[in-house]
Amino acid sequence: MEEALNARGIELITSSNPKAKPNVERSFWTLQRWIGTFFHTNGINCFEDFLGKIELLIDEYNKQFKKAEAVSKKSNVFRKPNTEIFEEEMNLVIKRKIVNHTVRYDNKYLAPFDNNGARVSMFESGEAKLMVTPENKLFFVEGKRKYEARVPKGNELSAIDVYAISKNLDPQHQGVRATIKTMLHNRTWTSSTFEKLENIFKNSANPNNKDIEFIKKLLSENLEKLNDITKEMKEFIDANYKSFK
Repeated sequence: MEEALNARGIELITSSNPKAKPNVERSFWTLQRWIGTFFHTNGINCFEDFLGKIELLIDEYNKQFKKAEAVSKKSNVFRKPNTEIFEEEMNLVIKRKIVNHTVRYDNKYLAPFDNNGARVSMFESGEAKLMVTPENKLFFVEGKRKYEARVPKGNELSAIDVYAISKNLDPQHQGVRATIKTMLHNRTWTSSTFEKLENIFKNSANPNNKDIEFIKKLLSENLEKLNDITKEMKEFIDANYKSFK
C-alpha cells in the first residue's frame, strides 16, 4: 500500500506501539497488504475513485476479515439507566442472604425500614439486594421501592432478639438463635395449631371415626414431647447462657 501511495506522490506516516495493542496492529498490517490489491483490481487511481467505490470497499473488507459476523454477535451495552431500580444513582449492589429477616454487612445485622420508620419484613432464607451509595449510605431495594437499611433497636427487634436479650444472650449467635427459634416455634405450635386441630375434630361429621381418634392420640403424644423439649430448652438456656457469650 505504501508503494502505491508513494507512486501517486502521497507519503504515509504512522506512529503506534505494536506491543500495546497486538491485535489492532496485526489487523492493520493485514489490511495494508490487502487494500493495495483491492485498489488495483477495482481501478481506483484517485480519491474520487475511492469515494465512488467506498461501499464496495466496506463490503469487501467485511467479507475479507469477517467483520460483519463479528459485529452481528455483539450487542450495544450503552443504554439509558433504569430509574425505576435506581441505576442512575451509581450505587454498589450487594446481594446478601436473609437470616431472621436481617442481612449481615460490615459485622452488623441490618433490616429494612420504610419512610415512616416501620420495619419491613423480608422472606426468610431468601436473598436481599443491599445497596451502598457513593456517600457510603445503605438501603435495600425491593422491586421499585427503596428502604433505609439500619440496625433494629427496641420494639423493632424480632421475638428471637427480645427473648435472647432478656436472657443476657448474644442475639446474633447462631446457636442461640436456632435454639430460641425452635423453642418459640414449639410454643406457638402448642398454643394455636393444636387448638385449631381440636376444633376441626370436634366439628367433624363423625367424631367417633377411628382414624380421627388415632390422629388425636398421636397429636397428644407429640404435644407432650414438644412441651418437654420446650421446657428442657428453657432450663438449658437459663443454666448455661454464659457459654453463648
